[in-house]
Amino acid sequence: MAFFDEAELSATIGIAYQIATKHDAGPHRTRRAEKSLHLLDRALTLRPDHRVRSKAFDHLGLARTHLTVGEVGGAHQETQTALALFGAIGSKRVGDRLAELHDEAAPYAAVPEGAQLREQIQHAVTAGT
Repeated sequence: MAFFDEAELSATIGIAYQIATKHDAGPHRTRRAEKSLHLLDRALTLRPDHRVRSKAFDHLGLARTHLTVGEVGGAHQETQTALALFGAIGSKRVGDRLAELHDEAAPYAAVPEGAQLREQIQHAVTAGT
């Protein structure tokens, strides 16, 4: 609980909105995605610089939210930052989340940015093991 601060609360609720977005095909989907992005951005703003793994998780949450609504460019951009952080810390948990993102990006493998995103994740996760 020592680490559960305002940044962590914002990230946790942002991920909840991301999951809700993923399972919602209705009219509230876009609003939930926007809320997720806002809360995850806020978490990043509030995080101290030394919380590198948490920042990687936040960027992965942003990437996953972008993918959920078909914004491959946004997902690609956030993944680049997450990959850079992963390279700096080599966290197994971040590697696991990257592997999940790789699988979630499969529907976009025919799109150049989607294919590149998957290839970069595969390379980083393979190199990190």
